[in-house]
Amino acid sequence: MKRREFLIGGGVVFAAGIFTYEALSRSQDVKDDRPRKPLPADFDRPALKAIAYGMSAPNPHNTQAWKFKLVSDTEFLLFVDPDRMLRATDPPARQVHIGCGCFLGVMAAGMSSLGYRAAIDILPQGGYGLEGAGVRPVASVRLEQTMDVKVDSLAAQIPRRRTNRMGYRDDRVSREEFQRMVSTVVPTVCTIGLVDEPKVLSEHMEIHQQAMAVESKTYKAYEESRIWFRENDRRIAEQRDGINLPAGGTTGITKFVAERMLKGLDPKDWHKPSMIDQHLSGYRKKIMTARAIVQFVTPDNTQRDWIATGIDYARFQLAAAAAGYYLHPMSQVLQEYPEMETLRVGYEALNGIRSPSKMQMVVRIGKAEEPFESYRREVKDLMIG
Repeated sequence: MKRREFLIGGGVVFAAGIFTYEALSRSQDVKDDRPRKPLPADFDRPALKAIAYGMSAPNPHNTQAWKFKLVSDTEFLLFVDPDRMLRATDPPARQVHIGCGCFLGVMAAGMSSLGYRAAIDILPQGGYGLEGAGVRPVASVRLEQTMDVKVDSLAAQIPRRRTNRMGYRDDRVSREEFQRMVSTVVPTVCTIGLVDEPKVLSEHMEIHQQAMAVESKTYKAYEESRIWFRENDRRIAEQRDGINLPAGGTTGITKFVAERMLKGLDPKDWHKPSMIDQHLSGYRKKIMTARAIVQFVTPDNTQRDWIATGIDYARFQLAAAAAGYYLHPMSQVLQEYPEMETLRVGYEALNGIRSPSKMQMVVRIGKAEEPFESYRREVKDLMIG
């Protein structure tokens, strides 16, 4: 057995013993005094405050595929950044538009706490194809400051909102808690459903495990993850985007060892079957702790539905945070690339989804340790003009 496979496989405890605590501490010591996410208070203009709020939103692979153009101090346009789209796993750009909706949902909630109503016009120049991404706006936003603006009850949860990919505790969300969350969200387009019956849930989770296997063993899809992977603390802090070990729930000594195995992110190592098997084994251990999943279904599957789904999802995540729960998206099975089609069609049939309806997202929900706080880029780096 090769040393690399031994360390990542059964020998983590042994391997960790050869490293000193001092070395482990140094590996995590990255000096960066900047906050991990933009702070609205650091900006004078309302439009920039709004952008800072929205940029803390969840988004696929943390690509932050957003661009902004200021129209005035209280108006701006939101665009997709075509250079940050996930073309292998998200060919129609459905998920990246959900991420734009997440931005809008968090932004509007945050600005209410400053006394602003966010007037959002989705697709103000109409829908567009892939060639229109970054050319036509996803939305225009106008901020209106009035005395009758009611502070959104979810605004206080924005600093606490985090995606949690760790193993979950055995706490089960009750039907009553779930309904309170949905009532707080006031969904714009989605039907939000809970799957928590143990036998049914077990069947679902096996399918989600299979979907991750399909993604991991499809070269182009998994290569996309490698490109967006930040392999150590320094790269995470420098790049301030993408996916990484701690955000995936890998921490402590296991993280320390894995960082050294992934150093350089050699494609041959990344796609090695033994490495993929280790990844899938760890993924199974985490997702099988789920005691419930939440599904977001729309009656149609238009670009406007995608954006509205993001608004609903972002608000649901804030409502879950208020109730002490975390979410973890598991939408691999819903992706529209050829290798996933058989599994996706089967999962839609299992859930009674018939065209034109579409399941837009599926996430597990539960309680766990506080997860890693992801970084966001600087507002100035996302501005057009």
